Amino acid sequence: MSGLFTGSGNILKHIRRLIEQYIKYGYSLIPIDEEKKPHIYWKKYQYRKAPRSDIFNWLNEFRPYNIGIVTGNISRLAVVDVDDISLLPGLEKRMPELTQTTRVRTNRGYHYYFSLKNTTVKSTSALFGERLELKGNGNYIVAPPSVINNHRYTYEVPLDNILPIPETLIQNNKNSEIIPYKNIIYKIPNYHGHKMDCIRQILKRNLIEGERDNGLFVLYNLLIQNKNSTEYARKIVERKNSPWPIR
Repeated sequence: MSGLFTGSGNILKHIRRLIEQYIKYGYSLIPIDEEKKPHIYWKKYQYRKAPRSDIFNWLNEFRPYNIGIVTGNISRLAVVDVDDISLLPGLEKRMPELTQTTRVRTNRGYHYYFSLKNTTVKSTSALFGERLELKGNGNYIVAPPSVINNHRYTYEVPLDNILPIPETLIQNNKNSEIIPYKNIIYKIPNYHGHKMDCIRQILKRNLIEGERDNGLFVLYNLLIQNKNSTEYARKIVERKNSPWPIR
């Protein structure tokens, strides 16, 4: 069986050290299995972080246990996922920051980490016209020292070296009008008008697969901008994401 608990006690100590580091960086963490699927319902952790106690309880509860980091604004983290390493030379010319920022060796290629400050990026499977994935809002990554298909995810450039997201990548993301999702192309809806008008539009709209994460994220931020508390905004988003509609 693959997973993090096939090794020695030193591996467990290493896992705990990395979890502490991720918490220090403010990352939203979830437990995932050997097929990269969450052990839990994870959508709410796009808007609030799991308590430290829950994170370490998951470490004892789930087998196999791997670490997932929710990307996007909640963690202030965007990750470029490169599976086809033949694309790297061209990508590095566009973004020299790739050679300097945090880099993780995955089971097929590399993850390149970038920090977000006041920038929002959406997840997409197409960058610069290539099949390159950017993991932002509504997504998550497998993080070291997770084990997938007998490959242990490891840092080749440490987390302390993480750079701000390059402007080139921000602009490419902004200019992307569609998001490939599970091999289907969906248009991302635009919400027009004042904050309250936009909120009403999202609450009334039946969010379909492919636009749900984006719509919920916009809803949460509009509620905050409209001077609602984070707790109230979270509850409204969770209700909108539930099978029972908001009346």
